[in-house]
Amino acid sequence: MARLFVLLLVTFFLSACGSSPSESRFSGAIMGTSYSVKLITEGGLSDADYQRIAAEIQETLSRVDRLMSTYKPDSEVSVFNRTPVDTEVTLSSPTFEVIAASKRLYEMSEGAFDITVGPLVNLWGFGPDGRLLKVPSEERLTEVLQQVGSNRLKLNVERGSIIKEAELAIDLSAIAKGYAVDQVADVLSGQGLRDYLVEVGGEIRISGLNLSRSAWVLGVELPDALGRQAHTVIGLKEGAMATSGDYRNFYQVEGERYSHTIDPETGYPARHHLASVTVVAETCAEADALATALMVMGEHKGLAFAKKHGVQALFLVRTSEGFEVLDSGKFNELVLN
Repeated sequence: MARLFVLLLVTFFLSACGSSPSESRFSGAIMGTSYSVKLITEGGLSDADYQRIAAEIQETLSRVDRLMSTYKPDSEVSVFNRTPVDTEVTLSSPTFEVIAASKRLYEMSEGAFDITVGPLVNLWGFGPDGRLLKVPSEERLTEVLQQVGSNRLKLNVERGSIIKEAELAIDLSAIAKGYAVDQVADVLSGQGLRDYLVEVGGEIRISGLNLSRSAWVLGVELPDALGRQAHTVIGLKEGAMATSGDYRNFYQVEGERYSHTIDPETGYPARHHLASVTVVAETCAEADALATALMVMGEHKGLAFAKKHGVQALFLVRTSEGFEVLDSGKFNELVLN
């Protein structure tokens, strides 16, 4: 009997060790875009576990959307934007956390990353009002610039509250998707799941190994408005990646090209040759926001900033012969040959 028991234990052990990894996929729509999650587990998930995890992913993303969307009139962001000047508004922990992180990056980037830039985005025809037919006048531009500036957002950490000292409206679209990715990653990690890829609208966070038990393979898109192909391929086992570019959302007026990347300092669409910048960071919120900030700065100031702050960034710069690749000094370590 003892021998039989030992044999059963050995058989169970060998069976467990021999179970092959399986990939479960989850996808859907959220925040005006799509999301996808790949989860690697030994032997796969039961139907009950799959349905439970799918519901948790959807609810996690939906909560961020309910709190931070500028398209939902009852979201915390929308309510705050309608609040009169000098009125204190207490926020939920997630919304306050994202605004606080945005304010820190605003200061760190000397204003390049600014969540109050929305009025300028609308002025230049990249908001809900649609494309403009002519370039805004200097008078109108000066007027709208008075509605921009995260330095006039006052945060109270102890109360988790915020006050605007001018007629400001915040838009968290340049960081909220990344934050939502991080929230899903935290949910998965909190359940002891270690091998996954979470993606929302192109912003990605990964952990562990893929189905082939190797680093996750991620592509840096070639800046091309007509198609989708990889310019650079990297391997990553831990961290997040986000890209910001000017090649999908732009238009031309009287022969001049205008991109949706607005410089909060000048009020004009950014004027440089940077086509895209990809950032790898510890969290997706950080990668998302930094990519936007570097895109606003342009190739010269952005590269200097990335080197100074140790940011892993890859810049693709337009030239007459194609694209010049600029590396902050750490990104190339991730590139697969």
